[in-house]
Amino acid sequence: MTHTTSNYRRLTTTVLALACLLLSPLSFSQSLSESDVQAFIRSMQAMQPLQDKYQDAFDAEEDDADDDIDFSRLMSDGILRMKGHPAYNEVESLVKQQGFSNIEDWASIGDKVMQAWFALEMGAQSPQIQAEMNAAMAEIENNPNMSEAQKAQMRAMMQQGMSAMATGASAPEANKNAVRPYMDQLKAVMDTEE
Repeated sequence: MTHTTSNYRRLTTTVLALACLLLSPLSFSQSLSESDVQAFIRSMQAMQPLQDKYQDAFDAEEDDADDDIDFSRLMSDGILRMKGHPAYNEVESLVKQQGFSNIEDWASIGDKVMQAWFALEMGAQSPQIQAEMNAAMAEIENNPNMSEAQKAQMRAMMQQGMSAMATGASAPEANKNAVRPYMDQLKAVMDTEE
């Protein structure tokens, strides 16, 4: 991998991570309970061996994934992409062991948990995120190793994030209240997924 490709991938990862924090999630009718959040965290912890087992396949899928990510459906879309993959049945069995009725129920709860987490992170880090977005945009514009097409793609991603920031990330207050006590646990489990 060349230095330019490495920088481009790092910048793309940074932009996607910032966009995750900025995109406004959709509201859902049913509120999360703390037991939902706890079960989701336990399931993500229990999934670590599967993540390790199928890492190469997941990395290849991530490289092939559509850049138009719906951050309000991260878990649900991930499950849809996983259908037909050997890991699907293992994940389904695992989430049932954690008390979820099926894999779709788990994904729906996961979407709500992630949205509330993003909204809380967004609220806590808004000035820092704005500064990072501005720095990333300047890096994109001043990078002589990126083609104009790459810069245009990155600008579009940044614009999506900036538009979302203007309206503010939101999630139902009840969901944020359910997730708030588990922010550190969520951060820890999500860090192990990367």
